[in-house]
Amino acid sequence: MSSSPEADLPAGRLGIFEGRYREGTEALRKLVYAFYDPEFSFHAFLKERPNLRRDLINMLVGNVYREPTGPLIAALDEVATRQPERSLS
Repeated sequence: MSSSPEADLPAGRLGIFEGRYREGTEALRKLVYAFYDPEFSFHAFLKERPNLRRDLINMLVGNVYREPTGPLIAALDEVATRQPERSLS
C-alpha cells in the first residue's frame, strides 16, 4: 500500500509541534510525580492557588497539548518534592 502525499508528514512539518508536545509531556510527568508525593495534596494546592483550578482540570482531562501549562507546572515545582530531573531529549 502506498502513502498519499497528504499523508506524508516530513520532520519539518511535524517539528512545529515538538515544543508543545514536549511541554505537555513534561507537564503530565510532573503531575504524576505530584500525585504520588505523600506530602502533596491537590485540595491544599488548589486552596492556596484557586486561579489554577481550570488549568489542573484541563490537564486531568487531557488538554495538555492545547492549553498552556507553564503556570501550573511552576506551582507544582514549588510544592511537590518527589520530582527527579529528567531530560526528554
